[in-house]
Amino acid sequence: MSRQIGQRYDERTRAFLTERWNTPLGEQVSQEISDGIRRSLDLRFILDKYVLKTDEYGTWFPAEYYPYDQMGEDRFWVLHDYDLRGFHFDPESTKGTASLDKMCLDYGVFPIDTDLSGVSLEMTSLDGTVFYKCNLVETCFAGAGGIETRFEECDMRRALLWEAGFARPDVRGSDLRGAYLEGCHLDSPVLDFRTRFDPRIVRNWKERHIGELEAARIYRELADGCRSRRFFGKADDYYVAERQAARELIRIERREANNINDRVRGTASLAIDYLSDLAFGYGVRPARIASCCLVSILFFAVVIWLFDLLKPSGGFGPSLYASVLTFTTFGLGEASNPHGAGGRIAIGAEAVLGVFLSSLFLVTFARKIIRER
Repeated sequence: MSRQIGQRYDERTRAFLTERWNTPLGEQVSQEISDGIRRSLDLRFILDKYVLKTDEYGTWFPAEYYPYDQMGEDRFWVLHDYDLRGFHFDPESTKGTASLDKMCLDYGVFPIDTDLSGVSLEMTSLDGTVFYKCNLVETCFAGAGGIETRFEECDMRRALLWEAGFARPDVRGSDLRGAYLEGCHLDSPVLDFRTRFDPRIVRNWKERHIGELEAARIYRELADGCRSRRFFGKADDYYVAERQAARELIRIERREANNINDRVRGTASLAIDYLSDLAFGYGVRPARIASCCLVSILFFAVVIWLFDLLKPSGGFGPSLYASVLTFTTFGLGEASNPHGAGGRIAIGAEAVLGVFLSSLFLVTFARKIIRER
């Protein structure tokens, strides 16, 4: 009995799974599979007659594991009628194929230069299937799914992934720009710096449209995938996009509020969310916070200058100098003193704002630097 843990096999079993396709019967079955692909046949009907049977309790059943005593040379058999482990699809057999939908292609390998552009793989099972440097432009994966499916260095632009579901898919080096992701679940995707998604997901496909709340979920999965691979810059981009899309929930709650108090609270929440996005970048944009600091300093400098809120009075230069000292909490020192109640209010407000924005900038900047290391 071959020892296996999940989908991992020992060396002897792994060698057999590959070499069985090089036997005379294996080559014959490979040709049958290629012919079946061209005719869009369900491959399970082809493999069913090659399933290994074992005598258990006087009745023949399919084997439940890969037994060593059946792994002889020139032997070909499969464990079940969708056992494609070690099988490489011939790129020539897929040319001109319109549909591979509702098939079970688990653990098969589509090698380099395989052209499946525009082909339908709707509701196809792709557990462990490998697509290596394949042309998957506008390929339909609607309703398809699999565990640890590998899309390595594939061109997947404008692919249709509507209602598809992939757990731990490997999309390193693949280009998914323009892919339609409504209802698609990408659980813990494996990415690298070459993986390309649109900064903003495609919202429409034919009559389909991705709503804001659905878009927020998609952005969250992309952010989680980037964060798990330590691509924090992209993760921050998708996090901001998620928050912006989730803003629709606040609008819905405000629109469906039954009383004026709830509507006022909803309006205030919406305003705060807009301000957090514009001024702070939801706490992940140090440059935006720095810009907000500069704008605040200039704003208070203009207010102090126009309304002559310092004593002794001076031009714009002394007002700007006093604003910088106040904002950075260094104090006015010998620069000047606030003039009247208006001056004290302006200086006090700027000092409080300066403490808040400076602290937020330092925390955000330090967090960004530390996690990048």
